[in-house]
Amino acid sequence: MTRDRLFLLRPNFEDPAYPGRRFYCWHCALIEGLLASFPALAEKFDVERIAWPKPRQAVIELVGEENQWLPLLVLADGTTSPHQMCSFPIAPHI
Repeated sequence: MTRDRLFLLRPNFEDPAYPGRRFYCWHCALIEGLLASFPALAEKFDVERIAWPKPRQAVIELVGEENQWLPLLVLADGTTSPHQMCSFPIAPHI
C-alpha cells in the first residue's frame, strides 16, 4: 500500500435489529464533514467507504478480523506516526 487509507462507514445503513430505521456512524460523519471542509486534506490519502455489516473484508485483509472497528486509518507501508495507536475500539457498537 503506497498511500494512507481511511475507512469510513457508508451512511444511511439498516440494522436488522431495528427494522425500518436508518443509521449512520457519527464518528464517520464527523470525519466526512472535515473532509468536505478541507478538500486538500482528503486528497492526501485514499478514502474507502464501506458497508456497515461485518465481516468487512477490505479491512480484514489489511488489519485482521479483530480490528474491523471504523473509522480506521491505515498508514501506508513503511510509514510511522509519532502518535500512540489505540489498541481498543473507540466505538465498540459500530
